[in-house]
Amino acid sequence: NNDGEIVITVPSGATSGNIQVYVNSCSAIGPYQLSIVNSVSYTIQAYLQGYWDPSTHTMVSVLSNQGVSVNTSETDTITIELHDAVLTSNIVYETKGVLSTAGYSTITIPSTLFGNSYYVVLKHRNSVQTWSASPVLINSFVTGYNFTLPANVYGGNVVEVEPNSGWFGIYSGDINQDEFVDPYDNSILQQDNLDFASGYYPSDLNGDGFVDPYDSMIFGLNNINFVMSDHP
Repeated sequence: NNDGEIVITVPSGATSGNIQVYVNSCSAIGPYQLSIVNSVSYTIQAYLQGYWDPSTHTMVSVLSNQGVSVNTSETDTITIELHDAVLTSNIVYETKGVLSTAGYSTITIPSTLFGNSYYVVLKHRNSVQTWSASPVLINSFVTGYNFTLPANVYGGNVVEVEPNSGWFGIYSGDINQDEFVDPYDNSILQQDNLDFASGYYPSDLNGDGFVDPYDSMIFGLNNINFVMSDHP
């Protein structure tokens, strides 16, 4: 590039080690190792409104309550998507993770995406899909994204999970995943309620393992407030 910089392309399959530069009959070995990074661990922080437990200030262990896991520190599975910053409907990368009761999930992002900016999108089986406020640069120095802060969420589209707490979570109630909390979701919830459904049901909005009137309370509030997804 110039007298003080050489730009190289590291081939697939390269391993970590020192860089040796040859110029005609001369050569030099750098004092620092080149470290090959194939992926980066990325921590997502988020709370899910319906699963919040004000008595513990954490989320309930939904997977345990619904008979899926014996790990009481797990809340539920989430999907993380990276969307193109310009053609926002294009999903560049998708992966799944398990959100802990404390609100953390660690995913892996491949190094092939480093140096580019993407919208980070969080999806959950009964929550409104939620986008980062703006495209996020992905590289080995960025360690994660926090969806618990309204300023970090597109349109500030989150809800305070506990009055006057300053803790914000993702809206619950989008059971059919059409990006709206509306009567179509309620029809699923009410049928499951009539069937005395228990277990791993998205209509179990409070995560206690049963579909009952407590779930209807969560749905009703968000339906009245016309809650829906907000994204570019």
